Parts: sequence; structure tokens; C-alpha cells
Amino acid sequence: MQWGNSPQEGGSQIILDENVSPSIFTLFGTDNSFPSTVFIDHEMKVYDYINLPGSWSINSRLNSMLDECGSLCSSDDSCSSIILGDLNNDEITNINDIILIVNYILYDAELECIPDINEDGIVNISDIINIINIILS
Repeated sequence: MQWGNSPQEGGSQIILDENVSPSIFTLFGTDNSFPSTVFIDHEMKVYDYINLPGSWSINSRLNSMLDECGSLCSSDDSCSSIILGDLNNDEITNINDIILIVNYILYDAELECIPDINEDGIVNISDIINIINIILS
């Protein structure tokens, strides 16, 4: 089971492995009923399920999930620079920042922050291209 792409209408999708026999309904159904909302954590484990939750119930569960997630769900690893792409915090985005991200990708060089410029969860050539675009614009 894994996360799928979000449809244009919003919401999230769960993709089942082709070799898994249960349907999406049997994953979350209890006593011949199905919840309207299922809360799944970052490890694809069911945290809670509820029928027709209000905003207070949803916020309460989400806050509890974030609290239990701990440092995995904090944004402490994001770059704190005010200038996008400024990985060395010298207040300018330039070739030095590109060199830092290349070293990070190729040699696991340590940086104070994870240089995921486009925030897609992966540090790769797309982030380098984004820094180049920042420099050129």
C-alpha cells in the first residue's frame, strides 16, 4: 500500500499493491460499516477513523498525529534563509549554492538544512535547476 497522487479535486489517494486481495473498503471497514474519514500516518498505519467528523475532531486528531510524529513532522530541517536557494546563508543565491547542493547530492555533504528547493521530498537535479532559475531571474 502506498500514497498515490492527489486528484485535481483534492483529497488523497491510496494505491494498493496489485498482489493484495482486499479492496479499499475491507481495509477500513468494521462490523459491516465503513468510516467516512480515515486518518493514516506517515508510515501508512491507520491512526484513527470516524464518521462525519467536524472541524474540531479533525483538527484534534491531526494535532495529536503531529505530536506523536515528533521530529519527523517538524520543519527543523528546512532551510531558514530568507532568500530562496541561499544554502550557505550569505544573503545571495549564486554558484556557491549550486556547488553546495551538488556536493550534497554526490557526496552526502552535510548542510545545516536539506536543500529541497522545490519541496518535493527529494534533493535532485530539479533543485539545482530551480537554483539556476533563481540566479538567472
